[in-house]
Amino acid sequence: MMALTERFESKVDRSGGAEACHPWKASVRSKSAPYGNFWADGKTVSAHVFAFEQAHGRKAQGVVMHSCNNKLCCNPLHLSEGTHAQNSSDAARDGLYSRDPKTSPKLTTRQAVEVICNKGVVATRRLASVYGVNQSTICDIQNGKVLCYR
Repeated sequence: MMALTERFESKVDRSGGAEACHPWKASVRSKSAPYGNFWADGKTVSAHVFAFEQAHGRKAQGVVMHSCNNKLCCNPLHLSEGTHAQNSSDAARDGLYSRDPKTSPKLTTRQAVEVICNKGVVATRRLASVYGVNQSTICDIQNGKVLCYR
């Protein structure tokens, strides 16, 4: 049987190098909350939280935040502890709160960059599910056809 950390590592893409995002390649919680799910010790845990706790050898105090704003990222260099208030403040600062879907672009600039960086690494179907858009939107962003982001 595969060890827990070995099983976790098999689901993370580290091909971009030590400084890059390390996207989760397995199941996600939902379209509205696209964080990686990992089964550990008899329960489902968030993949980025598991990555943080493995890297630091302890449970997180509070929430685990992404400095890269990539919800699939499991790179411990991109993860830090904080409060819900800090996480919400960071999200607002980075423009991650949704606006009127009829008048706003579907993704933020940062999300579009994540989509472009994941071209050929993560399937378009998976990216579309994670970001709550159509596969054609993902392809258009990756091929430079969509240039307007929030």
